[in-house]
Amino acid sequence: MDYQRLLTICEEKKMSIPELAKKIGFSRQGLIKAITGGSMKIDTLEHIGKALNISVFELIDGIHFNELNTEILNLRDDFSDVSNKCDELENENKRLQTSLTEISDMLLHYKIIVKQYRNIYENHTTTNEKNKTIDL
Repeated sequence: MDYQRLLTICEEKKMSIPELAKKIGFSRQGLIKAITGGSMKIDTLEHIGKALNISVFELIDGIHFNELNTEILNLRDDFSDVSNKCDELENENKRLQTSLTEISDMLLHYKIIVKQYRNIYENHTTTNEKNKTIDL
């Protein structure tokens, strides 16, 4: 909230800054310092709003409030995008884990087949050697 905004509201409510300050228990200078100091306590805003019979949101500069609201909406959209990307990555991770399991199973079957062929080869070689010995 800036000083100009407060002056405009006070004019609309037909109240001077010194009258407002007195109503909320501030000196004129104390109120001006609170407004122009850069940050104001929420309870001070609430007292000013009550004295002027308006909401705290009406005290806040509408443009600033709209900018904050827009920023919040943008952040919500960004969060939604990140959340969707996380879901996509999680699904891709599950797909890759399934593929890895399938590859691992295929490798195990391959090892079994190689072992079986090795045994067949060894048996065949041993049988041929025995046959050669018998032929001699």
